[in-house]
Amino acid sequence: MDRACGGACDGTRVLRGRNDRGRYRGTGRQRHRAGLRGDRSRGPDGSQDAAAKCSCDRDRQAACRGPREADRVALDLTLEEYHDEIKTGIEHQKVIRGVVAAKISVEDFEVRALYSERYSDQPQGGEIVHLRQILVTYGTVAPENKAAVCKSVHKAKKRIETGEAFEKVASEISEVAAAAGGDIGWLHSDSVASWMSSVVDPLGDGQMTDVIELPFGCSLLKLVERREYETVGYEDVKEELSLEIYQTRLEEEFREWMEQLRARTYIERKGHFADAAMLGSRSGYSSRPEEEDSRF
Repeated sequence: MDRACGGACDGTRVLRGRNDRGRYRGTGRQRHRAGLRGDRSRGPDGSQDAAAKCSCDRDRQAACRGPREADRVALDLTLEEYHDEIKTGIEHQKVIRGVVAAKISVEDFEVRALYSERYSDQPQGGEIVHLRQILVTYGTVAPENKAAVCKSVHKAKKRIETGEAFEKVASEISEVAAAAGGDIGWLHSDSVASWMSSVVDPLGDGQMTDVIELPFGCSLLKLVERREYETVGYEDVKEELSLEIYQTRLEEEFREWMEQLRARTYIERKGHFADAAMLGSRSGYSSRPEEEDSRF
């Protein structure tokens, strides 16, 4: 069966979407539509032009195997030798992790202590809001030029009202979270500044405030979403916190184990050179263990 260009390495067509990861595997209808739009190399009967298919396959295969192929060539290994190296490395890591992991246990009191540290001061109920902000500060401009600063925010608001995305405009002019499209995250109602809450409270999801003139600059806010705050219980995050403690301890134990291994190897090699030096002195040959040792 022919595959369309742009497929994933496993041959599955991956479409661009608007979910959290920006990608989704489309439904049958979505895949069909994407195929009609995107696969220009197919004929009326659905067959793919041979030259286009060949080019497509070469490009897709190169994209999928490119980095690994470069590694193999750099190491001067055959494909079989490269696969053996990968397999050996994976097995080696499994053994090491197994030896270290066997020493680790996470107790319930440790998890509860971390929970208390993280969530003891969490709000009890209330509301949280997800906001985006455009903020342009006055900086060092003269008082008479402050109007120009606010004018730039008014222009930004008009651009958004005529169809441009808030995050795009924010990325261009905002002095707050520009790289994130003005996204300042989720805020609990108790922690929102009074000047913010007074203009955000009347908004519905997706709505935007008027331009807000502040002592330090001009701002524009968008309410992305509003939710009731749900208190996080111990059982809700017990597994997550336990895994976090385990992973942290695993890394610490692994580093300690590697240090011990290096120290033991160093002592064994130094002992070997000392024995070699003794044999050399008896035979009239003076080896230089300090030089050998320095090369280790």
